Amino acid sequence: MNLFRKFNLAIYRFYSKTIRRTDRNPRLYLSVFIGLTLLFALFMPKMRFLLSTDDLIGDGIPSADTLKVLKEEFPEGPSTLLTLTPPAESPAFGAREFCLIQRWLADQKMMNSDLIDTRSPLDIRHPTPPSMVGKLYYPRLIDLECFDPSANPDPITEEQKARTGWDAVRASPWGFLMTDREGRDFTVQFTFQESPGFKFGNFDPSAVDRLRSSFEHTLLPKLQALHSEKPITVTWLGTADHQFFTQKGLKAASVLNFAMLLFLLIALRFTYGTWKAGLLYNFTLIISGIWIYGAKGMMGSPFDVLSNSIFLMIGISTLEDFIFVTGEQLRLGERANWRRSIKKLIIPSFYTSLTTVIGFASLCITDLGIIRRLGFWSAWGAALEWILIFIVIPAFLPLFWKGKTWVDPSRAKFAQYASTLSLRKFPKMLSWISMLVYPVGIWASFNLNVNDSSHLLFPKEHPFRESVRHFEKTRGWFGSVHLLFDPSVDTETQERIFKAYMREPLVKEQVIAYESASEELSAFSEGHTPDFKRLIESDFKTSEAYRRMVAKSGFSRIILYPKTIDVDTLMGMQDLLANYCKHGECQLTGSLMAYAEFSRTIPNVLLESMISSLLLVIAIIAWIAYSMRQLRSVPALVLSSFWGPAVMFALIGVFQLKVNFLTCIFASVLVGLTGDNGIQYLMGSGKKGLDRGVEERGGSSVVTVVLMSSAAVIFFGSYFDPPKTFGALLAGGLLAALVGDLWILNGLRGEDRS
Repeated sequence: MNLFRKFNLAIYRFYSKTIRRTDRNPRLYLSVFIGLTLLFALFMPKMRFLLSTDDLIGDGIPSADTLKVLKEEFPEGPSTLLTLTPPAESPAFGAREFCLIQRWLADQKMMNSDLIDTRSPLDIRHPTPPSMVGKLYYPRLIDLECFDPSANPDPITEEQKARTGWDAVRASPWGFLMTDREGRDFTVQFTFQESPGFKFGNFDPSAVDRLRSSFEHTLLPKLQALHSEKPITVTWLGTADHQFFTQKGLKAASVLNFAMLLFLLIALRFTYGTWKAGLLYNFTLIISGIWIYGAKGMMGSPFDVLSNSIFLMIGISTLEDFIFVTGEQLRLGERANWRRSIKKLIIPSFYTSLTTVIGFASLCITDLGIIRRLGFWSAWGAALEWILIFIVIPAFLPLFWKGKTWVDPSRAKFAQYASTLSLRKFPKMLSWISMLVYPVGIWASFNLNVNDSSHLLFPKEHPFRESVRHFEKTRGWFGSVHLLFDPSVDTETQERIFKAYMREPLVKEQVIAYESASEELSAFSEGHTPDFKRLIESDFKTSEAYRRMVAKSGFSRIILYPKTIDVDTLMGMQDLLANYCKHGECQLTGSLMAYAEFSRTIPNVLLESMISSLLLVIAIIAWIAYSMRQLRSVPALVLSSFWGPAVMFALIGVFQLKVNFLTCIFASVLVGLTGDNGIQYLMGSGKKGLDRGVEERGGSSVVTVVLMSSAAVIFFGSYFDPPKTFGALLAGGLLAALVGDLWILNGLRGEDRS
């Protein structure tokens, strides 16, 4: 007996012993199963979610380590920029609007415990003139009588003060932060408290909702009353808003999970003629969902925008085993018995589940934590689903249902039509010509478009994207990167490096503005006497403004505001900086830089995981074929099985579709799924050749792909944009794989299948 048969026999004996044990004492084992399920369910409320882009990046890339240093030396909580723009027909805001805003901000500082800091044009100060040497004061540039009703200020005088102060704000080093290039926007920065140990990371996004609600119900109506002709434009943009909307998206995932369960219930009823089929499969999905979610809660493994799709991925990727078992019942007709079908399919389905597990597990070889987590838990879920279908259902279903089959042949018209459809083929010449897609797919895999950005997580018309477009249009920038210097670099060297770096064509073109301690000190000191300058410098180095740029440990930073934050631009700027800091004494860092480097690693992640998955699946197919004396079928099986993924790679490369951290996983998943049909054909062929396997199980292949690709369309309903692309790639890849697995396979073998 060869190794293949010994291994198969071991699997079958495990199945038989398990069923015999549960048959002897079914209620005991059912109680244990229910107890375990309840145990996992108890840990589901302990699930954690990652909302911050920094947390999503996690470990595995150098920029993430530098980002940790930046956050330790310059701790800043999540923030948002509230920008108010008067109607186009109205003049810029004046004294009345400034006072309304200032009083509301004063209330927020006093009453809103979510906030730790606010910065607005009304907070900008400048030292007193030289005549006051010895008495250093910092009056506001916009200094209005907003809080003393008894002062009864002259409106004209106040308006003049507001205009003069506003012009001074625009001319200051902070003007580009506080308003747009035309001086019409009024921007306030809010910085929030962090909440360590919170379920959604270190920040409670509901704080954003409370701030927005206060603004919309308190300040906005008063401002709008002064501009009744048209509405004031309001935009919110910042890391806090990103987390706020990310949380909304994660919560919305439950709707998609329910939609998939409903779709599968109806689709399986339409395909096989009974509601029992859909109810059974949904039962296994719900149980696996409880076990996976509970295990993640138990082990402290967080959910994120990627792993939040685990339930959908498992539901789609493991559907095949159930359909083949159900299709076998349909094929047997009056002799149908679900136990008999499970016994016949348990071995081939073990190998198809193994390839699915391999597809997911291949994602674990990456250094990126977010992709490793998805790979690990999806692989575990695929294995669990096989156990539920082939062990749990046979063990416990007889306790609740005495029927022989969950198929009604008289109503299963589509499944019967699929069987006849599977016997068709492509002409042999056309099948071989179609192999030209392989060199195109290989070329495309080395020319992927990963020019990604974190705001592209949301759809084009999303409020966050609209705020980004507003900043791009009115400011020319909407994000920042940090030039971080080690304590070993003195101030003069920093200035020399920075000036030389800013002369680089790419940097000069991209950086719209910057913040630095020397720039702020120069603005404070300009036009003053040497004695007064020394006094200002001494005072400035004790201020929070200085500590915002120079840490007590000696680290210092310059904040750059580039007009483009895509991967190519940011990584190009980082590469240029390496010419000036060859020993790493200065680095570009920040959330945007870490995300850019994170995105640049995606092609390697995709290729490494896909090649690993591809080689292992080919090895399994070859081993099965060798053991069943069908070795000559391997070339046709391999070429046809992976034709679908090659087509999708070719399309991605030719049309330069963007690949991000979610869409990069589709190839490994698809490779793991597309080897399954070839394995089923081999295992169903027996001694009668591959024709018998295609004839028996080709119909189930068609049904599987149609239902799986249809279920993948549910990703189109995602709150986020990348899952929509993933759903399209997965659906298209599955349909292309069906063409390869059946009709191209039949064509390559060149036999008459009529």
